[in-house]
Amino acid sequence: MRISLCIYLLICGAVSARLFAAEESASKKPLPRELALPMKQARAAYDAGRYDETIRILSAYSGSDHPVRFLLIGHAESRRNRWPEAIRAYQEALRMDESYRAAGIALAQACVRLEKWADALKTAGLFINPEHGQADEILFYAQAAYQARDLRLCAHLTRRALERFPADDRIRRFDLVLLCEEGAWKDASQSSLALLDKTPVDADLWNQYAYAAQSSEAPVESSAALEAAWLSDPGNPDRLRQYLSSQLAIGHPQTVLVEGDKLLAENRKTETFGDPATMLLLIRAADAAADDARLENWLALVPKEKQTRDMLLCAARSALRRNDSTAARAALRMLIENGKADAAVFLWAGSLAEESGDQAEAEAHFRQAKSLPGGAARFATLRLIRLLRNMKRTKEAKDLLSAYLKEYPEDTSARAIGMLFHNDDSAGNLK
Repeated sequence: MRISLCIYLLICGAVSARLFAAEESASKKPLPRELALPMKQARAAYDAGRYDETIRILSAYSGSDHPVRFLLIGHAESRRNRWPEAIRAYQEALRMDESYRAAGIALAQACVRLEKWADALKTAGLFINPEHGQADEILFYAQAAYQARDLRLCAHLTRRALERFPADDRIRRFDLVLLCEEGAWKDASQSSLALLDKTPVDADLWNQYAYAAQSSEAPVESSAALEAAWLSDPGNPDRLRQYLSSQLAIGHPQTVLVEGDKLLAENRKTETFGDPATMLLLIRAADAAADDARLENWLALVPKEKQTRDMLLCAARSALRRNDSTAARAALRMLIENGKADAAVFLWAGSLAEESGDQAEAEAHFRQAKSLPGGAARFATLRLIRLLRNMKRTKEAKDLLSAYLKEYPEDTSARAIGMLFHNDDSAGNLK
């Protein structure tokens, strides 16, 4: 579970905002007198959001130099999202003063923006000391290590930050990410609950708690946490889907059906419910509950071109429960025509065709299933052999069985079919 880049960059911004204010006093080099006025003008333009003017003023300067000029150029380029140019400016500031901490931190942040994690980590390590740095600086360093996949360093920095700043919930949240990464599910659950005590309607924390509970094989507790996440963020359809999916997974399809009725009632103004992922979940729940009336009604809300493979499989099962072989075959035929069929679907379609007396279609489906990868292909071969035998195409059937037994000599089902041929031959000799 990787931390989201947007959260990471928000923390980067918190670091930079504090460092920008101290930029001029950070360098050991004295500021040349002739640079003071251009810097004052450039800083006024920067504070007013005129970043092009900031760069123009500082780039036109040609007197005695100072690294702060390049630092402010880098900041202005950053505000314009011109990260390669910002990196070059920060590097030039460091070339003039290699101990210039503000430039080093800014360079690390710019590397993050370009997802150059190794460069960001290396630079952060030169300018951030976990024993003396501020909380946001150490957190930035730890997250750079995380993104660079140096998890040992990341864990060391995070735990040291926790020791120094035990009340900082940002660090505790990041530590929760690490606990999940390490598979320390009990600790992750406890950490989630401790954070939820402070912010009980934090949907993201409830999601993390659900993740930890699910991973520690507590699906009911995980589902309850997902419900809390949804209730904390009721306008988020993804959270509702996660909760309903968990309810279906623990064998509570009726809960999903009730919520499905509510959802569809809220969307009666539209001709169809426009979220295929949610509709699939509702249709799967109706299938699990054998509620064929709901299933049929809900499937009708999904345009045919948006009906997924799983939806059509649910429709086929529903049709068979209603003893409607024709509807089941139609659903499977749609899967096949849309190129969504695998060996199992062709095998199922072939079986239904055979039961309906359509031997030609059954043979075509069995042969197609036989040619595809997967365990169903072997079973399809045996079904095809039986079908050919029933169609009195004995030589084809025997040749196919012989080839099959060469590849799978221990298959008892195939040997049983061989006995049928032996019995056929014996009966023929008696006649």
